[in-house]
Amino acid sequence: MASTSTTSPTPNSSLNGKVVLITGATKGIGRAIALRVASAGAKVVVNYASDAAAADELVSLIGSDNSISVRADAGSVPELERLVAAAVERFGRIDVVIPNAGIMPMRTVENTTEEDFDRAFNLNVKGPYFLVQKALPHMAPGGRIVLVSSGLTRSTSVAPPYLLYNATKGAIEQMTRLLAKGLGAKGIVVNAIAPGPTATELFFQGKSEQVLGAIKASSPFGRIGDPEEIAGVAAFLASDDKPGLWTVQELALSKSAILLCGGKTGAFHNLTVVIDALVRRGQAAEEIDFITSFLAAEFHEFNMRNFLDGGFGTRGEGADDSERYEEFVCDGPEG
Repeated sequence: MASTSTTSPTPNSSLNGKVVLITGATKGIGRAIALRVASAGAKVVVNYASDAAAADELVSLIGSDNSISVRADAGSVPELERLVAAAVERFGRIDVVIPNAGIMPMRTVENTTEEDFDRAFNLNVKGPYFLVQKALPHMAPGGRIVLVSSGLTRSTSVAPPYLLYNATKGAIEQMTRLLAKGLGAKGIVVNAIAPGPTATELFFQGKSEQVLGAIKASSPFGRIGDPEEIAGVAAFLASDDKPGLWTVQELALSKSAILLCGGKTGAFHNLTVVIDALVRRGQAAEEIDFITSFLAAEFHEFNMRNFLDGGFGTRGEGADDSERYEEFVCDGPEG
């Protein structure tokens, strides 16, 4: 008997029928992404580490005809091989890989043990690396890989206990850039998202009300972001609505800014777009549409305030200033 899904697929979505594999899919951002791509008609491979009940609930919400749950340690290569094999056995292929599973150890260099280090790098770095490797033979041109970094990697005020976590996410950012160049010729598009403060179980761990209050106060909207807001951007990058337009992009969703570092497919100059856009009021889809149009027009730099004032930013004629733009964005703009 066919199962009944509680999600309603979006008509004519480019994700309709695509097979999306998500690690750490039962909680937080991973769960939100799973539900978002399922609502667009995707078939979802739900990976989980231990919470079988949460995985079963998610599969029930999506519908068992269009999803499976697979228990696997996302930091173990043999387990990842088994995860990929289960996905291919059920759906025949993999179209999108989203290595979302991760941990946030709070360790300074003085109190980091070798076990701490290995555990963090196994799940946060080795896992995504080898998941991509094992999935690639089952991905056709047009496939998508969406890696997950963190907005903390570009913060100038990050606290020392984030050292180990930030080291793993820095590795993810370099992995994104080089995978994009290496896999572009095969038609595989690689991007990364770098969420800022987001209301997940992982984010809330170990934070006092005072700390949370300070984080909220740093946002122009006085609140912490929702996983669903991040999921919308991840789903966009997982789609092929604009084939070949986006690659080597890193979307940093932090406070009120979106930063895009990288270049277009087949044009690996350091084209950088800077957008100061308010995206936390449920308007992410509208902003994404605007960003897409902006990139298609090959604008090199843009300030949302200029647009709101009736202007359209500046348009570059080439990549001569690209290094300056790259430094401006990736080293962190002032103000």
